[in-house]
Amino acid sequence: MITAVIACVALTGCTSRKDKAQKAIESIPEEYLEAIAEDDADRIGELVDDSEYEEGTELIRDSFPPQFTLALRAISYAEVTGISNTEIDLKNGTAKAKVTISCINLNDFNACLSSRYMTAGEQLDAMDGYEDREEYTVRVTFVYDERDDEWRLTDNSAGKILNRLMNGIIWLPDPVEISEDEAREIFEGFVEDLARGEFTDLQTEFNIEACRVYDNVSVRGGGDETREAVQRFVAAYMTYVQDHDPQITSDYPYTLILTGSAPSSEELYACLGTDEFLTEYYANFLRYSNLGWDLDDMWDDQSALIYDTLTEAIPGCSPEYYEIYGNVDPNYGNPRRSFSDHPLTVYDNVIADPGEAVYEAEHGVTQDQYMRCTEAAIELLYENGEIDAAARQRMLDSLEEQGSDWEPNGEVNSSGHPNQAVGLYEYVPSWCDDGSIVYAQSNVDENGFWMFYSKDPDNVEAANYCVDEDGIWVTCYFKNPLEFGTELICDWWINGDLYIDSDVYSIVERGDREVEVFLPCNGFPGEGEYEMRLWEDDHSHVLLYVTLTCD
Repeated sequence: MITAVIACVALTGCTSRKDKAQKAIESIPEEYLEAIAEDDADRIGELVDDSEYEEGTELIRDSFPPQFTLALRAISYAEVTGISNTEIDLKNGTAKAKVTISCINLNDFNACLSSRYMTAGEQLDAMDGYEDREEYTVRVTFVYDERDDEWRLTDNSAGKILNRLMNGIIWLPDPVEISEDEAREIFEGFVEDLARGEFTDLQTEFNIEACRVYDNVSVRGGGDETREAVQRFVAAYMTYVQDHDPQITSDYPYTLILTGSAPSSEELYACLGTDEFLTEYYANFLRYSNLGWDLDDMWDDQSALIYDTLTEAIPGCSPEYYEIYGNVDPNYGNPRRSFSDHPLTVYDNVIADPGEAVYEAEHGVTQDQYMRCTEAAIELLYENGEIDAAARQRMLDSLEEQGSDWEPNGEVNSSGHPNQAVGLYEYVPSWCDDGSIVYAQSNVDENGFWMFYSKDPDNVEAANYCVDEDGIWVTCYFKNPLEFGTELICDWWINGDLYIDSDVYSIVERGDREVEVFLPCNGFPGEGEYEMRLWEDDHSHVLLYVTLTCD
């Protein structure tokens, strides 16, 4: 009888321990899923024997941190749907069971993403709306810790569950910092800001000086008047673009192309050749030369006049095709994947290059228009009370003496080619403080050609040109005699394309100061732009840069 009672008590104790173990084992997998979803290493350490969770996830954390976060969100939706075939060995403190888990398959989720360019928030939202689940069953092992009186998953079994849950994590796309919609808004916002005249805090590197395409060849004024006038011009120009139904398309989500209409470059250029503009323009020169204006102030007023004249003309201009490209860095702000200083890069000129601008307008002026507009400028100063009658007459008398500047000077070089440059004059650009750069420009000759050149004043005295049926001849006069055997390199471009590369000219007579270079043409040269650069023999230093233009 006593033996039977003891056996019964022993059996009851054993059953009670098994029931307790069963209950603990059944709760562990669910708690483990919750701890992973919360990335709770401490809790995982309580549920897993000799857990290596931190070590096992370190590589993924370091290499794929955004994907790891997304995987944790996926795991938060995982749940244990069944535990079966439980085998508990109380004597050895081990147990086995089959655990069935319902979870999101990351590979399937990845394939269903609407785009490869989604922010972390968009990916998490997509995860929250993803309803497909898969079930899988894994055989796991538990061990009993007598010291804590706790059952735990073995680390190997915990790894089986974790690896299955995170299968496909490395194929998840890196989330972008800027969504496709935000990229479009940034590009549109750039255009809108310019049209509003807001030039600070733009999300791109923007230099207002790059918009000064109408004071070409040399940028002159640089004061507040010029800056404000250029800003007004850019705002009016971009407002015109906005008002003429621009379309934004993209062949890649972050490369955006705005196409539409801008004010006609030809019509804007034409307004710089009107009597009204030239009268004001020449009046400023007269104020400088006769009324003591500061040179920088004069150029500031001239450049402001150019852009205010253009701004006034914009509303009445015909439309011409306009296109501008922008690229948004989708990873801007992520130090691991971007080194950009701004999210937006604009590749095209905001203001379309007009081809012809104030330089061509100045040198397209005929003698008659020059005389007419300068006389009008003198009268303007007189009517404004800036000069008296005596000064007015002196200026008019002085103007009568300038006719010779509109004819060639009759010089002939050693080869017998006449100097065809008309009214050529040199000047140091206003931005050059040390005189190390000298520009020169001429008026239009009888064949429609005019010249601009930039020279090294330490070596070059002057330059001129001759155009005939054989081609174009440019003569460079040096300040000092050239050594026998000196070699100079000449390159020619026609309409921006390299035509002659590295033509060599050698000095064969000691003490020569004159070098004539030649561009052969098939018949008399026609309309276009002909550029010549004369280098020292190693192509390291330009001695003379000449542009001949025929309109």
